[in-house]
Amino acid sequence: MRMMKIFVVALICLAAFQSCSRDNMQEPVKTVDSVDLSKYIGKWYEIGSIPQFFNLGCYCTTAEYDFLENGNIRVFNSCRLGGPNGLENTILGQARPQRGTTGNSKLEVKFSVSPWAPYWIIDLAPDYSYAVVSDPARGTYFILSRTKEISEELYQQLLEVGRAQGINVNKVRKTNQRLCRD
Repeated sequence: MRMMKIFVVALICLAAFQSCSRDNMQEPVKTVDSVDLSKYIGKWYEIGSIPQFFNLGCYCTTAEYDFLENGNIRVFNSCRLGGPNGLENTILGQARPQRGTTGNSKLEVKFSVSPWAPYWIIDLAPDYSYAVVSDPARGTYFILSRTKEISEELYQQLLEVGRAQGINVNKVRKTNQRLCRD
């Protein structure tokens, strides 16, 4: 088990290094001006993402956020492996505003076997019905919604948000939420 944790941490560090080194000449993505974290907490459905090693084979992917006593945010990610009725895969972590920033749009997230990683909110609906999350080096891209599905028009609009910031949205894959139970 200890070797698996070391392997996962090494993979995360390698991915972060590769992402930063290839994009080091580019300005980081731009985030929204501010986020009211009390409106941001709650359940989000992943609508699409650039696949990462931790979400391969996932269906019905969700993230739930809630405040912790220390002021950080509890992060509970869940998905079903292999299909909507597959084995539930979960991980618990926490998020916090990135040190030295204001506005709460630049967060960082940490899970038990990972270092703190950037979670930057680059688009957010005025009513907090959808959000788009990336990182400074453009290696991640998550389209989140309060509902399991969004219109194709909105999906394309949210892909354009990334495209406008130099993110390769051709890598984004829709997350299968059909037939998913709450």
